[in-house]
Amino acid sequence: MSLHAPRFCAAATLFVVQDVLKTVAHYRDVLGFDVGFTYGDPVFYGGVERDDVTIRFQAADKTQRRSGQGAVNVFVTEVDALHDELKSRGAMILQPPGDRP
Repeated sequence: MSLHAPRFCAAATLFVVQDVLKTVAHYRDVLGFDVGFTYGDPVFYGGVERDDVTIRFQAADKTQRRSGQGAVNVFVTEVDALHDELKSRGAMILQPPGDRP
């Protein structure tokens, strides 16, 4: 059991794109974002940041979403405690917390 209450820390918009590296470069070179990370070989996931804004990009061939669609990733502390809280409130849990690649 956690000693700390769960806390929502941040959120990042996720856009599905055809070419993650090209998109990251555009946001860096044209829109002035810093590259936060790129992931995979070949790269299929990446993120950029500017001030308090974080945007993530996922390759269209690595998701069921279509290019141009998106989502929001919400980052929290104490994820297991939050899972238990939301489950006790009747939330529909599609996939429980766990370590994933």
